[in-house]
Amino acid sequence: MTGRKEYSDECAGNRHYTRFNTLDGLRVYLENPVRPEFAFCVYPVSGKPETFNYNSLGQVVTRLADGSSFDSLEDFLCYVFQCDREGYPNTEYVDVVVE
Repeated sequence: MTGRKEYSDECAGNRHYTRFNTLDGLRVYLENPVRPEFAFCVYPVSGKPETFNYNSLGQVVTRLADGSSFDSLEDFLCYVFQCDREGYPNTEYVDVVVE
């Protein structure tokens, strides 16, 4: 699902977003990017939006706020979908806005 949303924070304002309802949907999106490297914001259902950089060559996701990287793409997916210890998502969807 894609559309327009108005966001009034540091990530984006009135830009196109793509909604992902599953970890697999976001995984496929990141594994087949339009550009080899790009910045994007993730808007969870609850919680504060965060900005990340993705390098598809090494599948490295870095949080721009502190420069920390995730150990794997799976760790990142579980982080943004707020997974529990068993890996089940605790959020219905995340919206992604590419910078």
